[in-house]
Amino acid sequence: MPKHSRLNNLVHHIDAGDQAEKLPALVEQWRNKRLPITAFTSSKLIEACCKTGRGDIAYTLLGERQRYGLLPTQEDFEKTIATLSTQGEMDKAFVTLAMVPLYNESKTTGKMYASLVDGCLNVKSEEEDGKSLENAISAAEDLSNINEIQNKTDAKDSLEKLISVLSEKGENEKVDKIKQIISSL
Repeated sequence: MPKHSRLNNLVHHIDAGDQAEKLPALVEQWRNKRLPITAFTSSKLIEACCKTGRGDIAYTLLGERQRYGLLPTQEDFEKTIATLSTQGEMDKAFVTLAMVPLYNESKTTGKMYASLVDGCLNVKSEEEDGKSLENAISAAEDLSNINEIQNKTDAKDSLEKLISVLSEKGENEKVDKIKQIISSL
C-alpha cells in the first residue's frame, strides 16, 4: 500500500470522539515525515471530526495551517461551523468563519451564516441569550457586507427565523435592520 494513502485509511476507521482526539498528533507526525495531505484526506479528517461531534478538533486542525497543512473545501468549513454551532461553541464557530478567506480556494456561503445564526438562536441560557442575539445580528450585518456569497437562500431563511425571534421580543428596530439586510441580498 502506498505511504500517502495510509493516513486516509486510518481516518476511515474513526467513529468515536476519543479517537478523533488523537487526530492532531497523528496529522502532525504525518507532516513531520513530509508526507502529503491531499484535499480528499483533508475533507475526510474534517468529516471524521464532525461526524463524531468533535468540532473543536476540526477547529484546531483548520486553525493551525502551518502545523497541520490541511486543504479544506467550502463543505469542510460548513460542516465545522455547523458542528460547533450545534455544540454551542459560538466563539469558535465565528473564528472558523473568519478563517475562510485565509484558504484561497474557499468562499463564504449562506449555509455558513445560517449555521451561525441558528446556533446563536439555540443558546439555552437566559444570561447568554442577549449576547447571542447580538452575535446573530452581527453575523447578519457581516453577511450584508460580503459581495460574493454562494447560496444566499440558506442565509435568508435563517435571517427570517431571526426576525421572528426579534419580533417576539419586541425588538422592532432590529427587525427593520434585518429586513434591510435581507432585501440587500
